Amino acid sequence: MPEFRVLFTAADYDTAIAFFTETMGLPLLRSWDDHGRGSIISAAGDGQIEVFAGDSSTATMSGAALAWEVADTDEQCSRLRAAGVEFISPPTDRPWGHRNATLAGPEGLTITLFTVIGESS
Repeated sequence: MPEFRVLFTAADYDTAIAFFTETMGLPLLRSWDDHGRGSIISAAGDGQIEVFAGDSSTATMSGAALAWEVADTDEQCSRLRAAGVEFISPPTDRPWGHRNATLAGPEGLTITLFTVIGESS
């Protein structure tokens, strides 16, 4: 499979796009405003987030969350805190060998940042 996309419908489209591009620092690959607004944002490798403007109450993201591997969880969290991002859980070493933190994304979406730190004893 050459590509993987997460589709995200946002009632507040402009805020969602600003969160992913300005706050998270992800590159915007393409946008359109023809038969509905939408954008494609590069998230990691070949993975992408496709954001659509619309009624988010019809979206089916219940129970879903996003996770990104980052070089340094603490550094990313410091940068995002300075940008006003709300955190659900602070950076914590996990028994499965990750250091992760979970933040509040747009419209109830949760996002976990993690760094592989090795096996815990």
